[in-house]
Amino acid sequence: MKHERFDTTDRNAAIFMAPAVAKRYGNPAPFAAEAMILIRYKEAFAGKRVLDLGVGAGRTTQYLAPFAADYLGIDLSPAMLALARARYPNVRFANVDLREIGKLQPKGFDFIFGPWNILSAFNHEERLQLIRRVHNLLVPSGVFAFSAHNRDWKFAGGHPLAKPLRPRNVVDALHPMSWVNYLSRKKLRHEEKDYAILNDEAHRWQGVFYYIDRDAQVGQLESNGFEFLEALAEDGRTLRPGESTEANGTIHYVCRKS
Repeated sequence: MKHERFDTTDRNAAIFMAPAVAKRYGNPAPFAAEAMILIRYKEAFAGKRVLDLGVGAGRTTQYLAPFAADYLGIDLSPAMLALARARYPNVRFANVDLREIGKLQPKGFDFIFGPWNILSAFNHEERLQLIRRVHNLLVPSGVFAFSAHNRDWKFAGGHPLAKPLRPRNVVDALHPMSWVNYLSRKKLRHEEKDYAILNDEAHRWQGVFYYIDRDAQVGQLESNGFEFLEALAEDGRTLRPGESTEANGTIHYVCRKS
């Protein structure tokens, strides 16, 4: 297990430590599904205590902090947090490894946000532990909203040339480091009944991320004390039961502490 943690979680974390990468994650525009969550569940965070997981350079801060009674954004990357603090000097941020959030105050938050597939950076055991710790940090009926890589995505587990022939995809596919990274990390892949660890296109195939389908994710949440509220497609639509998700690389989930 120690080997798996080194080759997935710590390796993934290292990608986001570079200042150049931090600047790429400062885009202030929310994704469509995030925007729908922020609109639809505003009562869950307005005037409430909010924890923003993997806040990075503060991309989601401006949509949560002004409305929250108390806001805390946490991230492992000093480079990311330096940008966040420069942009929002009056907002509270902390350098925290998400694996250590159990040290935060139990039942201390009304709304916890985990955008941009932050939970996908961890291995299976760590990810389940994170879900349990989020549950412990929420007040009764507190809301947890997050996104996750979709195992049923039609390009999940593909190689650099598998995606549509768009300019950026072609440039990345033809870059030598994409293939060096893809081939070196391919050996770290493995698939289980309910999830898969797959090497991923992020940052020229440096990442090795957790992929899970919608039904398995809902099952994880419900077995850890959450009431599932809805799943959203990338375009912000609420996914209907049984609806195909193969066009979505990411699915957003909203649940409530039972």
